[in-house]
Amino acid sequence: MLIPSACIYQQQNIIDMLSSVKRNLAIISLIGLTLLIHHAALQAQTGEIRGVVTDASDGQKLIGAQVSLVDTKVGAVTNLDGVYVLRQVKPGNYTIVAKYIGYKSATKQVTVEADKTVEVNFALVPSAVSAEEVVVTGLAAATEKRKLSAPVQSITPQMIQNVTVQSIDQLLQGQIAGVSVGMASGLPGTGSRIQSRGVKSAANNSTPVFYVDNVRVDVGDNFGIGTGGTVSSSMAQLVTGEIERVEVALGGSAATLYGTQAANGVTQIFTKKGVPGTPKVRVIATLGADNPETRFVQEDVTRRLFFQTGIFQNYTINLNGGSDIFTYNISAMARSTNGFITRNQARDDLYNIAFGARAILNENLDAEISTTFIRNGFSRFNQGNNIFAPLGAMEHGTAFRERRFTPAGTDNPDSLLALWMLPEYDENVNRVITSFTLNYAPFKWFTNRVTIGFDYNKREARFLIPIEASIAFGSAILGSITRADREFMQPIINYAGSIKLPELEGVAVSLNFGGEAFRQDVRSISGSGQNLAAGTRTFNQAGIVTGSEGVGSIFLAGAFGEVRAELLKHIFIDGGMRFDGSTAFGRNVSFIPLARGGIAAILSDFEFYPAEWKKYVSFLKLRGAIGQTGNFPAPFLRDRTFSAPSFLGSAAIAPANPGNPDIKPEFVTSLEGGVELGFLDDRISFSVTYSSTRTTDGLFAVPSDPVTGFGLVQRNVGEVFNGVWELSLSGNVVKITDFELNARVNMAFVTNEVTNIGTVGGRPIPEFGVGGFAFSGLFVANGRPIGAIRANRIAQEADGTYRGRFIANQFNGAQAIPTYFGSLTLEAVIIRDITVSALFEYSGGNALINTLQVLRIANSYPDALARIPGYVSFSQNSVVNPANFAAYGAFFVEDARWIKWRDVTVRYRNAFGFKGANLSAAIRNPLVISTAAAGVDPEINWARATGALDLGSTGGANLSAARQIRFTVEYNF
Repeated sequence: MLIPSACIYQQQNIIDMLSSVKRNLAIISLIGLTLLIHHAALQAQTGEIRGVVTDASDGQKLIGAQVSLVDTKVGAVTNLDGVYVLRQVKPGNYTIVAKYIGYKSATKQVTVEADKTVEVNFALVPSAVSAEEVVVTGLAAATEKRKLSAPVQSITPQMIQNVTVQSIDQLLQGQIAGVSVGMASGLPGTGSRIQSRGVKSAANNSTPVFYVDNVRVDVGDNFGIGTGGTVSSSMAQLVTGEIERVEVALGGSAATLYGTQAANGVTQIFTKKGVPGTPKVRVIATLGADNPETRFVQEDVTRRLFFQTGIFQNYTINLNGGSDIFTYNISAMARSTNGFITRNQARDDLYNIAFGARAILNENLDAEISTTFIRNGFSRFNQGNNIFAPLGAMEHGTAFRERRFTPAGTDNPDSLLALWMLPEYDENVNRVITSFTLNYAPFKWFTNRVTIGFDYNKREARFLIPIEASIAFGSAILGSITRADREFMQPIINYAGSIKLPELEGVAVSLNFGGEAFRQDVRSISGSGQNLAAGTRTFNQAGIVTGSEGVGSIFLAGAFGEVRAELLKHIFIDGGMRFDGSTAFGRNVSFIPLARGGIAAILSDFEFYPAEWKKYVSFLKLRGAIGQTGNFPAPFLRDRTFSAPSFLGSAAIAPANPGNPDIKPEFVTSLEGGVELGFLDDRISFSVTYSSTRTTDGLFAVPSDPVTGFGLVQRNVGEVFNGVWELSLSGNVVKITDFELNARVNMAFVTNEVTNIGTVGGRPIPEFGVGGFAFSGLFVANGRPIGAIRANRIAQEADGTYRGRFIANQFNGAQAIPTYFGSLTLEAVIIRDITVSALFEYSGGNALINTLQVLRIANSYPDALARIPGYVSFSQNSVVNPANFAAYGAFFVEDARWIKWRDVTVRYRNAFGFKGANLSAAIRNPLVISTAAAGVDPEINWARATGALDLGSTGGANLSAARQIRFTVEYNF
């Protein structure tokens, strides 16, 4: 028996990755042995601090509060009883601090004696102001939020616990002010469309840079084989099971230290590393159902035949614990669903093994390591408008409506659907992300952090159209197989250091510096076979075999320096510079400088702040910042390239990319200012930020000289403006005995405009398209937002009728970018142990091109024809011809606003008095509250080309996410 070479390759790929995991575990074991020896040496001549951390308002024990000794590496986390223990503490006087998300921190002085235990208890006061929370994203050293001139927002462990999500993009939905996260598809393996403070580029997508434990990771999309506008995304494999917290730096002023690819902000994920204490085992079992969202389905036959109720299962086992000098977190997870599409055409299976550890090697040195292995396999079906797309055939085609399908010779809907479901699309992903960080502080005033790691991602996609399907559809090609593989490897090393200068007359200064270097290698291989041998499933056993291969690499290195000053403990000033160099830059471009600066002042901490104001406005902070980031040009745009197409059996030479030796990143300068307020002893917090972002040297498509034989070339000629207001309000609405209600509101308002489309040779660059269709497209034009919609407009005759005449290519004021969006989160705590949370989202101010209705008109669906003004018959002489897309395309540019109930979760902690037993019930996507578009989900839009701008705004026969019902049992022992 012969084993296909593809299977051997896949098996070897898995073996190589498992070997890498084994090597990491061997290193971890060696570190653990060293720590045990070191631990024994520390036993003598030390003391112990222990205590309880509670809520000052009701005495409730706080689980997971952080307690540490200032200026040391000694710390602990409270257990299920709110108890913490600090062991092996050298005798002396210390400042001890207790912190917990949603509470004001508290400090005390403590004296430790050898062989004695001292008790220090804390009662923390609830606070909606997160000023004392410590963040590290965009910073050289951990810094309290109160000291930042540009905000870094956080998703806390409690926020993660209160939503039902499977991937990082779902977790971001509705949680961060100024960030819009819209689903691109309801099918597995896909990612979301993320826009942070508007759209800054007409050439690059709007996805932020993602890091996991200081390691940059792949979140690109449009891999594999296109299935009618639905594409695969690496974001889908960033699972949320072992995430401890998430930090988001939005603008250039907060992300300058990440360089010329951080124009859309930076999102950093921190994974769990365990907590000190006896080993704890956590077992989680989740069962549920995936019910299809049929609000946007047009035809009864689709509702009856196309969907099924998917069965969902998720099982996790976790082990964490450790000592004061070594903690660990190990988990294994298996998730499976057969999907909500008939014949299991939305299957999704995922397996994840994760390990994280933290070790204190000595009083000056600690280490952190994390590694995760992900195996994901899923299936999809073909979408869009081609003949193999079942949903399109049922929703806007003629075969199911008229119950006839001539090539197949059948009029049975079940038999018709069986034919359309014969094609098979399957994709498998193997991924390893590893991070190793050393924190070294040889002196209290000198800290260093160095991280090395990598992200390895291997994808294999296969699309099979069997012979019987080709015959049924009357295709001249008797069966086909398309195979696409993508291998991604990104190693990275980064360093950050900080020197605190001696404080002088109330002025504290720190000098921060560091650098980063990473290499991105991508190899893609595709092959296809047509006219298959009967029974074959490999493309090499076909009559016609073709293949292609692509290889690309980018290297980037950057270094930064920064000064931070603290005046009178209430005023904070910072300024810095980063220099970037990359192989993507033109040959005439060297290192790119990026600068930032900012100032923040906490007015409520000054002595002049009126005491009577303090009763009502308990916290007042003003801040402002300016910073620069950028957007990379795509690889090889600097080089003049040629392709070698086949011609008469030989390789020919044809022009490909014109090349641009002067190409450089787009520069994005962000100027922002904001106010942060706390009311009623910080029970309520409010913040408002305005950011003005201007992109210069924008990469726009410029026609080449026709005599060269080349087409469009990317040049740095454009300018784009984004103005964004962000508002956030959160706090405790009600707090009485056995009941508490908290709320959080996020709102954003966006203005986007192309202020200069650029000139070449003294002549303006022509307007150019960035999506859509010939009859209705998205364009870049002077004085309009990126993605302004230009469509053919139906012309009305003098007698009030419509006779097929239209005015071509008219801007109608519609745009693709939402001008407003936001969210509302409610959380109710009942009798301490029961939590009910709900998340609502909305978006609007933009439009979409409703191709579903256009195609329903073309195929004479009565409800669609009734939408055409003046329509009375099929006569071409009296009204618009239904087959004439160009005439009525603009009529289906529709309002894309929507309101959705995104999530509702009920959690019961220590259920029925069983300590460590938790129950939860949740529904993800429970209700679409309101939409304006006809027959399409305005949030779900077809995708675009790899790495290019994605504005959405093209709705068709696509699927909303399923209504996901989940029941979870968790037990800790």
